[in-house]
Amino acid sequence: MADDVKNGLSPGGSSWDSSPEWAAARERTRAEVQAAFAPKQQLCPACGRSESTAARDCPHCGASYVVVQPKLSKRARLAIVGALVLVLAAGGVAWLLASPSINHLKQTAAERNAQNFAAFIRSETHRLTIEQRLHRGRGAIPGEPPAGLVDDLTTAITADARARVAAGALKAPIQGTTCSAVKNGPLVPNAVRGGYQCIATTATILPGVQVGGIIGYPFWAIVDYRRGSFAWCKINPRGGEQAIRSREPVVNPPAGCDLHI
Repeated sequence: MADDVKNGLSPGGSSWDSSPEWAAARERTRAEVQAAFAPKQQLCPACGRSESTAARDCPHCGASYVVVQPKLSKRARLAIVGALVLVLAAGGVAWLLASPSINHLKQTAAERNAQNFAAFIRSETHRLTIEQRLHRGRGAIPGEPPAGLVDDLTTAITADARARVAAGALKAPIQGTTCSAVKNGPLVPNAVRGGYQCIATTATILPGVQVGGIIGYPFWAIVDYRRGSFAWCKINPRGGEQAIRSREPVVNPPAGCDLHI
């Protein structure tokens, strides 16, 4: 048995590579080699003819079936690099030439926006100044008490607001006017005069699911009890969360109805 192993024989006298596994491996290798060198359909890139062959060259025109991409010469590569440099240089020159024009357009647009905004501020300031102009009135009865003067004031503001609606300056119809005395500041009512915050009412919210209240246009007024006269003006307060960032102008009301003086 030792001699058999030494001579490459398996016990029993057979060769070590005569097993079924090795035989199958050899057959697979032989089949792969035959398939690699067997004739196959080839299309000639030169003449366009199709032929079943194992050759590397076309039997009709002799051209190789293997297409090799031509390599660029050093001169061609330098030419391509030079062309790219020229393109980049031309782009840089174009950008330098266009930059002044772009900057000029930006400056022109900024100036135009500034002019438009300045015109808007002037127009809005003029509109608000007219809308907030001072109005004056007197009590219906000489020597009328403060409560009666306040009633006359609400009647005058209601008439003013309805005239504004008729002129198109205000939109919603006016139901009436309510006024309440200020609670703080120098115009808290005394024996001489009193400040009032008034609303020309356009809608009333009845108490229920929501808290009741009124909706309308705000007016400020000052009543002179001794003289039996009063003055009022419409105001345009900035409201909402965007009030601080608003670009609209603020026009203070005339001194005759300004509750902040």
